[in-house]
Amino acid sequence: RVLFSQAMFVAPGADVRILDDELADGWRVTSEEGTEPPRFVSDGPVFSGSSSLALRVEPPSFFRNWSVRLQPQEPVVTEGYTGLRFAFHPNDVEAPTVPVLAVSIDSLTVDLVRGPLGPLVDFRRQEWQIVELPLSAFDVPYQDAASRHDAVSVMETLVFEGNVSGTLHLDDVRLVTPQSKPPAQTAVVEVAGSTDRPSTISLSQNAPNPFNSTTLIEFSLASDSDVLLAVYNLAGQRVAVLTQGTRPAGAYRLFW
Repeated sequence: RVLFSQAMFVAPGADVRILDDELADGWRVTSEEGTEPPRFVSDGPVFSGSSSLALRVEPPSFFRNWSVRLQPQEPVVTEGYTGLRFAFHPNDVEAPTVPVLAVSIDSLTVDLVRGPLGPLVDFRRQEWQIVELPLSAFDVPYQDAASRHDAVSVMETLVFEGNVSGTLHLDDVRLVTPQSKPPAQTAVVEVAGSTDRPSTISLSQNAPNPFNSTTLIEFSLASDSDVLLAVYNLAGQRVAVLTQGTRPAGAYRLFW
């Protein structure tokens, strides 16, 4: 007789919603230094649903950032999830000469302004900006061993921090489960455009094409739809998944 054993992992079948119109069950939000108590509002910019999370922020000093902490009741195991996605709106914030906006999972941080992925937010654009970070972006290599690194395995805290002043908005914060993991060095910024409902579903040619560092892809949805936008090479192999999930009807601009 021969006994074979096989370890199997069942991947999660749905995103982990952290906040949308309200905080997901089991999650709480805490305002820390330089932040007024966060509140869900419907009279400001809203990305999806009927409200967004408004954060009134002011850095406590030149050397210290404000911060907002989201925390689950139980740690979330991140195996099977490939990225963190959220919608950001700068609203009326004022940015200093050297602005800071960062997101951390536990003690692992990604700089959204000057990090290795490049600038992922633009405080001058008065529109919703979708930021999708692969979890590998939070990896920190050990100095004494290139093959070892700190990586996200569980999520106990999710922290947003910065030194801008004013009121900014967050919406549709979630851990995502795309079918294919995007490359660690690829940044995708998706922007919801006009609120007018397009008459057809369309996908425009990217521009510029060819491109060196950044290209723009525009698409529109005539109705709420599931979206999967991926890049393939000439051999038919999938290179990256740029965005995936349910999107409201409207026009979108995606920077890759």
